[in-house]
Amino acid sequence: MIMRQASKIQYILRDVDIQKASAIFGVDEATLKRLNDQFLLNVDYIRDELIRRDWRKLIKGLKFLVEQNQGYTYPEVAKAICQHYNISRKALTNIIGSHHNQKMVFCRRCGIRISKVAYERTGGLCKNCLVESLGI
Repeated sequence: MIMRQASKIQYILRDVDIQKASAIFGVDEATLKRLNDQFLLNVDYIRDELIRRDWRKLIKGLKFLVEQNQGYTYPEVAKAICQHYNISRKALTNIIGSHHNQKMVFCRRCGIRISKVAYERTGGLCKNCLVESLGI
């Protein structure tokens, strides 16, 4: 991070992000690096696009992993992306949700995707976890 003004922080892209952006946008790395160093890139847009593409790539991989009986869940993928890009879970949800115009919520206990209505009604639990929590 580099401060340009007292009230606004300007982020710069990492070398890894520049390599990915070069492949996505078809601009050579040297040009992107030079523009990045001069603070002429729309870094927010580029990072959001990188995050969306990584999300889609990993979610497609989840379908394959489920078929291979490996237990990765959406929250684990979300956590990995949040750590890689150093963003909060809420920021990730806003980036992904802004593209699809849909908020994604997950069961607090088992991690499966549930509707926002069900999340609010049950306090963040899916049907199965809610039934288990009744303790009958």
